[in-house]
Amino acid sequence: SFQQAFGDLGRITKKLDWPSTGRVAPVLALTATSTPTMRKSVMHTLGFADEQYRKEIIHSVHRPNATWLYHVCHAKGGGQHRDARMKKLIESVEAQHVVLVFVQTPAQATTILKALETRGIPSKGFHGQVGALSRAEASRHFARAAVYFKGRRAGTQAQDAALERLVPFVLVCTVAFGMGVNIPHIERVMLWTTPPNLTTAIQEGLRGGRGPDDKVVVDVYLSFNERWAHIRRARVHAAEAGQAVDEAKAEGAGSGGGGGRAGQRQGA
Repeated sequence: SFQQAFGDLGRITKKLDWPSTGRVAPVLALTATSTPTMRKSVMHTLGFADEQYRKEIIHSVHRPNATWLYHVCHAKGGGQHRDARMKKLIESVEAQHVVLVFVQTPAQATTILKALETRGIPSKGFHGQVGALSRAEASRHFARAAVYFKGRRAGTQAQDAALERLVPFVLVCTVAFGMGVNIPHIERVMLWTTPPNLTTAIQEGLRGGRGPDDKVVVDVYLSFNERWAHIRRARVHAAEAGQAVDEAKAEGAGSGGGGGRAGQRQGA
């Protein structure tokens, strides 16, 4: 597994040292948006404990070419919000953009792909239930589509009907495989389901905007329900009072709340 292989790296790096001369083998470790705790864990695993031989360089993940749009989806409006997401996806394709869509499960990817197929929009899945050769082909054709539409928007590429039938305009992927996408000219990314944390959202969204002069718009869909909101508020109040939260009571308070309206927040 990945974790076991990663754990072996520390033992491997030690074998590269030169004990007779006291020299330590140079090792470079690169991470994306690791938290301080994770960075500490990586350094411990790789044997970077001696500060004399260690230098840590941290850069901001801020990307001025990325625009983040946040859409708050109320749990009671499930069908309505699914339709809104699909409409946004279709509008992006009609505006001659390829779109990278992140979902949590292959089943969600299949649902989206079927909906796109009924609308005549070429798309491919990119997850563990797709074979390696098929994923490689989908990635290659998606990259061709990105270059093609970039040229179409710039007016430097004539329409190619044969190519448009061949290449996918939308790539629907799960996190594990989507994180490996490194294709320029992706200027639309959709996080179809709520990311588990901010780090994941940043890593997913910034799969786009990777080419020279590229800009990327990231649509983040955040699920909201009254139960979650009331329990969260109860936890905050309990923490301030130094007490334990009664989640059953908090949930009961949330069940009688009125249904809010879905909102949208925009931020760059």
